[in-house]
Amino acid sequence: MRFPIPSFFETDRVYHITELQIWFNENWQKYNWVADHWYCKKCPTRKSLPCICIEPDEQWKFLKLYESIDEILRFHRKEAYFKNELIEYEKAKYSDLNLKIWAAKNEKIGTDGCVTFSSKYLKEDIDYDETRPIRVYGSSELELSVVNKIREQIGRGGNKTKLDFEVFIQKQDFKYTIEFIKVFDDVF
Repeated sequence: MRFPIPSFFETDRVYHITELQIWFNENWQKYNWVADHWYCKKCPTRKSLPCICIEPDEQWKFLKLYESIDEILRFHRKEAYFKNELIEYEKAKYSDLNLKIWAAKNEKIGTDGCVTFSSKYLKEDIDYDETRPIRVYGSSELELSVVNKIREQIGRGGNKTKLDFEVFIQKQDFKYTIEFIKVFDDVF
C-alpha cells in the first residue's frame, strides 16, 4: 500500500488549512489501517513509540504526518471561538470588572490550549514576522535527541541528524488564535 506523502506535500510550499483538511479527510481510512497494522521491520517499535531508524519507512512518516495534521486541525476549530472572544474583549476592555470576567471565562483555554499552541507552533515571541509560516509537521529537536539517545543505548551506530520532512501552513489561517494569545497574555 502506497502513501501519498511526498507527492502531495512539497517542501518549498506553504499550505492553506483547507488543503490540509482535504488531505486529512481523504486519508483517514489509510491512517486507520496503518495504525492497526504498522510495525517497523528494522527496529523494535510500534506506533506509540518513536521509530529509531535513521530513515523511517513511508508508513511511519504517514502516521506521524496524519497525527500532526489532526492536531493542527483541532486547534483550527477554535478559530471561530477566538474571533468571538476578541469581539467580547473589545467590549470588556474598558471596564476592570468586565475584563476580569472575560479573563476568568477564558482562563482555562488561555493557560492550557494557547500555551500548547504557542509553544509547539510559534516557538518564538508571537510578534515575529506574520508572513513566516507555521511548521505543522517535522520531528522536533527534542524528538531527534530522544531517538539518538535510544539508538546509542541499544548499540545502533550513527545519529539521526535531519527531519523526515516538513510541512508548513500559512500563519494567516490562525490569525484569531494568535491575536487571542497576545490579548490573553496582556490581560492575564
